[in-house]
Amino acid sequence: MRRSSSIRSDGHQGPWSDIYALAGVVYRALLNENPPDAVSRMREDVVPAKLRRRRAGGLSEPLVRSVEWALALDDEQRPQSVAEWKRAILGEVPVCSLPAWL
Repeated sequence: MRRSSSIRSDGHQGPWSDIYALAGVVYRALLNENPPDAVSRMREDVVPAKLRRRRAGGLSEPLVRSVEWALALDDEQRPQSVAEWKRAILGEVPVCSLPAWL
């Protein structure tokens, strides 16, 4: 697995860093708790299960899957632009990088 931060090994930050932070805010708004820190998630990632329960509670599948996508620990697996993430949130494009069971 790649580094757990939003800074790539070359020190470069980009939209994926801001998208990760925004997804953390959305996670907080949806679940009324902060997302677990990256180190904890590397040991046991509870984010998928918690978001899946919220989806079962009536939230839209594209929204929940998009939040999980944006919270990917590997920064290369996150949306690389706000426009890309927005299209996924709206359900205009599928979130392909996540397992189908989410």
